[in-house]
Amino acid sequence: MTHDPYKVYIDESILNESPVGLIVALYEGAIEASVAARKHLAAGDIMARTKAINKIVNILSELMRVLDDEKGGEFSKNLRRLYLYMQGRVLEAQMKRKAAPLQEFERLMSTVLEGWKVAERKLDPAASFNATSHALASWNLPLETSTLSQHDHGYADSASPYSSYF
Repeated sequence: MTHDPYKVYIDESILNESPVGLIVALYEGAIEASVAARKHLAAGDIMARTKAINKIVNILSELMRVLDDEKGGEFSKNLRRLYLYMQGRVLEAQMKRKAAPLQEFERLMSTVLEGWKVAERKLDPAASFNATSHALASWNLPLETSTLSQHDHGYADSASPYSSYF
């Protein structure tokens, strides 16, 4: 049985990640795939461009799949509309062989990614504590309720559904 150390590292990273951290990782993966798609578009590498575009579409599909309109309300519905718009732009870039829609996609994803990163810092006091030691005291949160365990995520005992996106 062959073990790919990179895959093992990625799988372990995913299993230990918070839900918001997984979203951040998916956004970063989509942006990286878009940059690669533009590079392959310029080089005329149709197969590599298509593979990168497919990765973006799969990530956006996964992001839409995990939205919960009941719990997320208007925020969830707006994200879904944004993801659908971005998916359309990415597919347009593929069909028309144009880089501009991919650049727009990257700008939109980067903007929303920054919001997720802020949320991640606010939801993970341990990371905030490492960056600024007074953050936990100012939030006045007990550590055990502000940190999620693997068990809370619901994916600790199963193969990661996100490993194919990285």
